[in-house]
Amino acid sequence: MKRRLHIVVALAALMHVGCAPERRVNYQHDVEIAPDRWLTLREQRGKCWFLCEWSGKEVYWPGKRDHRGENALPVTLREHDGRLYLIAQNRENFEDPKLEYYRLDNAGRRFARISPQEFPKQIATQNMQLDPEFVGVGNEWINGWDVLRKLDVDHPYFVGSVTAEIWIQLETGLNPAQISGPTGLSREKRKQHVREYAEKHRPIALPGLIRKD
Repeated sequence: MKRRLHIVVALAALMHVGCAPERRVNYQHDVEIAPDRWLTLREQRGKCWFLCEWSGKEVYWPGKRDHRGENALPVTLREHDGRLYLIAQNRENFEDPKLEYYRLDNAGRRFARISPQEFPKQIATQNMQLDPEFVGVGNEWINGWDVLRKLDVDHPYFVGSVTAEIWIQLETGLNPAQISGPTGLSREKRKQHVREYAEKHRPIALPGLIRKD
């Protein structure tokens, strides 16, 4: 009986703190969370979780895992009124990914799920898991990071960006598949939505966006 109790206690401890290899830090990088304000994230390459310091406390984003591997990819980490906000792509169903919205909880150590309506619309911009700096659009190569830095809603690249999907979801309630999937909105309709969002909410651009190694 004692042996069984010890096993249960040990398993509970592992579930609480996480398996040691999963929390092994071997990479860190900076994320611009507000104009010219950077936050260093500590993580393990190829994983969705990260650690950071905020207001003197260690903050942990655990990500999510299932039998297919990592499926909660953080795409936005921004600061607003002294609190951190996060958006993650839930990819449990690759054909129908979801956007999930989070805010740092009152204890200041974990992110709590919130409704899309609670997410500040002026900071809803992608600043993590970006495409490569140079991407092909039509018959030319363009600097996609510059488009996102400027929030250039008239550029052909912008309408297909994750930022555009976030904006359209926050305005319409549609999920990513309904926005840009095979039977989703037309390109012209998406352009209209992002232009209206930019005019209405005045999103705050990030001049740095990413620091190169």
